[in-house]
Amino acid sequence: MKLFQKTGLILLLALFIGTLLLTGFIFAKDLAPTKGKASVNPKYGEGSINEEVTIQSTQYLQEGTNYIQLVSEDTVEVGGKTVAYSPVDEISVDLFLQIWDSSNGKWVDIVHVGEFTLNNSSIVEGSKNVIVVKGYYYRTHSKHTAISDGITEQKTAFSDYIYVN
Repeated sequence: MKLFQKTGLILLLALFIGTLLLTGFIFAKDLAPTKGKASVNPKYGEGSINEEVTIQSTQYLQEGTNYIQLVSEDTVEVGGKTVAYSPVDEISVDLFLQIWDSSNGKWVDIVHVGEFTLNNSSIVEGSKNVIVVKGYYYRTHSKHTAISDGITEQKTAFSDYIYVN
């Protein structure tokens, strides 16, 4: 009888610990990012290459922006724009969707949304919708490039993050 009670107690303890571990795993995705900035608007976040630049530090790149917008319960729009001071040989914006990986404490590119490129232009922009999984934090990562006279300038931007629930 004591063996049966000990076995039952061990099984109950294992079930309790397993439940705690499983619950922790399920809610791990809900842990808020420790890097980046939360968007003030829960459905829209934006970013810019100019957030950390206080003086003109580029010859061609004037502006680079990106955004993430919740458009339905499981779809976000990811977009961006690159602006040069004047027309350049090639101008582009390359867009990525990132997800917060709370178990590793970092942002991870999960979708290459696309690269939008124009020649002999001073502006390019583009966007696409992406289906996402609810219960995670997302943001946009973008690369803004201007090429002229054999010189390549490239800057990176990250949008504020949003939570899709």
